Amino acid sequence: MIQYILPSENIEDIQLINNYKDNIFELNISNFFKEYEFENIVFLNIDMTKDTAKIYINTRIEGKKLNKNLVIKNKRELDQENFNNQIILEINNTITDLIKSQNLIDVKTPSFLNVSIKINNKKSNLAEFNNRIKNIDLIDNYYVQQINKDYVLVKIRYLGKISKIINKLKKQNIDLQMIKGQWQLKII
Repeated sequence: MIQYILPSENIEDIQLINNYKDNIFELNISNFFKEYEFENIVFLNIDMTKDTAKIYINTRIEGKKLNKNLVIKNKRELDQENFNNQIILEINNTITDLIKSQNLIDVKTPSFLNVSIKINNKKSNLAEFNNRIKNIDLIDNYYVQQINKDYVLVKIRYLGKISKIINKLKKQNIDLQMIKGQWQLKII
């Protein structure tokens, strides 16, 4: 669920980093990542020596800014490649913990949602649903359970809370409501 992008080729980004290199803590990551349309972003600054890595993590998760400092020491005297792998693993775990601390997703426990999609006009079809659902990062997968001329029953596998899924669906112009004990999905 976590996607890594290394924007090292953009001259404006490199210039911005150089302008803040003496005080990287003041870098506004929203300005730094403006060409990316991600809601949740992370900027890492790693200052490495042979046996120590000082890491500054600057994040924006669901609009909330979170910062964290890490110091990782090469206590087991690993070679450089293994030490780098240890650093990557610890950073990945820290980012996952920051996301979890905001109650956004539980990356280990998926939930399932059974929904009915009424087929009554051009917009309400499975292809349109598929196109929109691809843009929702919390949805892991979906399975068509039943299909007929009136509706499609779909099981959605997602991560996080139902309120987060409902909000993400709304952003894709998909309305999810509980009607008579059944989740019904309507493409707007």
